[in-house]
Amino acid sequence: MKRLFSISLFSLLSIIFVNTTNAQLVKIGVGGGTTIFQSPAMFTNNFSLVNGDVLAFGFKNAYHLGVEAKFNIPMLPITPVAFIDYHILKGSGSNDSLGFSTSMNIFTIGAEAEYSFIPLPFVHPYLSINITENNLGQVETQASNGASIVNIPSKSRIGAGAGIGAEVTIPPVNFDISLKYNTFNLVGKASGEQSINSLNLSLELLF
Repeated sequence: MKRLFSISLFSLLSIIFVNTTNAQLVKIGVGGGTTIFQSPAMFTNNFSLVNGDVLAFGFKNAYHLGVEAKFNIPMLPITPVAFIDYHILKGSGSNDSLGFSTSMNIFTIGAEAEYSFIPLPFVHPYLSINITENNLGQVETQASNGASIVNIPSKSRIGAGAGIGAEVTIPPVNFDISLKYNTFNLVGKASGEQSINSLNLSLELLF
């Protein structure tokens, strides 16, 4: 199913790109922002190590870098968007006089639909929904004495999200600001696997 999703997403984006490139109606956005995890508790709680097992990773410092392409197709009520995000998660803590650092990376590729409402001269607010494929990198704990533990292996999952945003023009700069709620592993979870959810606050310059 994940392979079919990848092929379908690539085909959709290719068709959109071919149909819009000649009309020069593509906006490219580059930027990033903060990733605020809402669940699971092992991500959001302070670092915890009990009997050699890491129970919480303390991912308090998470941010993402991203690039997007917006396809403004005439007569279409929505704006198709293709995007790539790279989330960087970091945590730290201590136990029995040892310091520990935790890390994880999430690579996301997705397709989004934006619906603009109440367009104003310099602000175009929109609602959005998206579907994504996410490579959830391994979760690793590194001790200050050099020991390293892979707590959770990497895996791929299909996710989805929704949010609100706005394209803002302050001449000569155009930018896109958004707040979105994402689930990284909506489809394909293993038995007992908890949902990974976040709020993403992003700011991207548009060219």
